[in-house]
Parts: sequence; C-alpha cells; structure tokens
Amino acid sequence: MKLIEKIKRILGLPKNKEWLGDLVSELEKKQKANLTLPCFVTNIKETGLIVKVSGLYAYMSFNHAFWRYHLVDSWKVIFHKIIDQKFYCQVYQIKKNPISIVVNGNLPQFTEPELIVGKQYPGIVIAKKKFGIFIEIGYYFDWKHGSLVGLLFKQFFGPDYSFCDCQVGDEIETTFIKKNDSGQLLFSNNQKLSDWYFDKPQKLVGQIVNVRIKKLPNREQPEYLVMDKYQALLNLRNRDYPTKYRKKLRQIIGNLPDGAIINCEVTGYNDNFQTLDLIWIAELDVEFGFENSIQNNINPEIIQKIKSLIRN
Repeated sequence: MKLIEKIKRILGLPKNKEWLGDLVSELEKKQKANLTLPCFVTNIKETGLIVKVSGLYAYMSFNHAFWRYHLVDSWKVIFHKIIDQKFYCQVYQIKKNPISIVVNGNLPQFTEPELIVGKQYPGIVIAKKKFGIFIEIGYYFDWKHGSLVGLLFKQFFGPDYSFCDCQVGDEIETTFIKKNDSGQLLFSNNQKLSDWYFDKPQKLVGQIVNVRIKKLPNREQPEYLVMDKYQALLNLRNRDYPTKYRKKLRQIIGNLPDGAIINCEVTGYNDNFQTLDLIWIAELDVEFGFENSIQNNINPEIIQKIKSLIRN
C-alpha cells in the first residue's frame, strides 16, 4: 500500500475517487449557483493557465483569462509574477470521466488605478516593436487593478538604458507621463524628456540661469545646456543686440573654453524641438561671473581679452 493511502486510512480520509468525487460534487453546486470563486494560478500551458479552485485543478484559456494581451507570449513573460496569486473565476464546464474542469476568469474583479503623473513605477517589458516597448506595471499594485500596460516610445529612452539594449522580460523603472486620448498609458525612461511634459523647463522663462557651453569636434557652433540637461539656443538676433555687438559676442564665445558657464535669460521655448531660447547677459559675466567662477577656470589673459572685446 502506498504511503499516501496508508496515511489516509490512518486519518480516516476517503479514498482518491471518493475524495475527488466529493470535491467535484461541491463544485457542481457552486456552478449551478453561478458563484464567483477564488482561484490561484499554478501553471501555464500553450493556450491557457492552470488554476486551482475549490481544491481542484482547472483550465482557463487565455481568451477567457483575467485580462487579455495582444500577444499570447506576454503571458509567459509575466507568469512568474502571477503564480500563486489570488484571482476570481466562475466554473464554465465540468466533465467527470475523466475529470476536466474549465473556468472563466474574465469577470469584473479589479478596481480603477490612480496613477500619479511624474511618479516612477517598475514595469516588465512584455513586447518590443520598432516604435517602442509595451510594459506591464500591474504587478506593482499586486494585480489589484488587473493588467496595466503602458507604452514607452523609443525616443523616450534615457542614456543609461537604450532602446537597443532593451529586451522582452527586462524589468525597468519608468515615469508615468499621461494617458492619451485613446486611453493608452504613456511612460518615459528619460528624465529630461519627461520634464517637458511636466512643464519644468517652460517655467524657466524670464529667469536668469547658468548655461554650460559644450564645444563639439567638427562643429562650428557649440551646444548650450541649461542646468546641464536642457538644450538651448543662444539667440543673437538684430532685435536683441546691435550688429557690432553681436560680432563681439561671437568672438567672446570663441575664446571661452569647453565647459565654461555663462549667465543667460530664458526668453522662450520650442515644444517641438524641446529647446529653450536664450539671451546672454554678457555684461553680468564679464564684470562678475568669469572672475568669480571657479568652475570656468579661465586664465586672466582670456578674461582681459573678453573685457576688451565687450568694452571697445
């Protein structure tokens, strides 16, 4: 006699068939009463999930699961996040010879989420397309809101984690941007680009800010970085400077070393290109900024040359 049968005999438990028969009979009663029952995910097959309900194993097809994915393979990616997780289902079909149980998990059982714009959420990559990736963040809420799939466009990847490096199954930190008109959740992995959605750079208009000059090889014009992250354009237009003055400013910039910091006023922005517009407060730098800025590390000869240009 097998060990399990011996234990059952000692404890006075019914034999296998009797025990299963009782469980099936109880489940049939619940089916007739159309009860919603708790179930736990235990395994995954090619076309569906295996769940345990009322002590019995049952099959749940992906078409009648707790939610649906555009790609069936997405279930395989997130399976380790839902195993032994409690959900709810109803019994659809019971067969006895042999015992076969089919359940339906496509029931109202989740609450609406309250995502906070600008907050970071962990997500798992469930699909990768040419235009970006789809990420599942539902597990962050212990699946209380069901599946929450967001879209992260490839242009919203940051420098530390590129679109090329991203693979299905990766777990990443993302920032919630907004929900678009079609209800799609949009995320970003690039803090600088995310800021534009939250109007952070735009609020700098009218302020005097530090701007770092970044000189690039094989490029005549340098880059201008506000707060070391927002790209900007230094305007030398007729309406802002006299013609002779503009030439002097170009000469001064040419003499400044890579990494030098200047003081500029933010006069506007371009949402399409995500750049700020600047006017250089040159007099402020010549009289105070350069000489008092250890960061610039400009030698006295260059300072005197700049002063000569600005004053003559």
